Amino acid sequence: MKGIIFAVLLAVLCIPAASADVCGSPGEKPSVKTVVVSLPGKPAEAAFYYRVDLYYTVFVSQADMRSFLDKLDPSAASMPLFKAIRADMPLHEDRDLFHYNFSDWWRLRPMESIVADLLDHGKASLVEIGGDSVKKITIVEERTPRHTLARFYDGKKGENQFLFLPGCIAD
Repeated sequence: MKGIIFAVLLAVLCIPAASADVCGSPGEKPSVKTVVVSLPGKPAEAAFYYRVDLYYTVFVSQADMRSFLDKLDPSAASMPLFKAIRADMPLHEDRDLFHYNFSDWWRLRPMESIVADLLDHGKASLVEIGGDSVKKITIVEERTPRHTLARFYDGKKGENQFLFLPGCIAD
């Protein structure tokens, strides 16, 4: 039985990604976009939170999470991840978004993308380990024909990076 499971896992891992993200065209010029985003303070009521590293935690109010979920197209909204988050509202105490990863590890990248999107739109707060809210963050998006990268900083570009999201990597 273990041999069959190993063989299936090996076969899945060796299949080339036919539907990989398209990073751009060979003639595309590299670009870097830097944006400074103002963030709200930590929500006073029960909220969702996600630890992005040892020093920072992102908090999302229930209203902002509901608004995010309501804007999803119907096919995405029907995903088990989003159904599970919606089913837990209203919250009576803070809820760790990592909780949803325990049932399905494939949800880790989408969860980080959700957090990144909410930060990008100023719909989440960033709290330092001491409890102070970060008022502004810098987001740097780099795009080349081979990859896309998003880096999130508490402060200026290059200082206090708290989140890094690689996009597609071209073959």
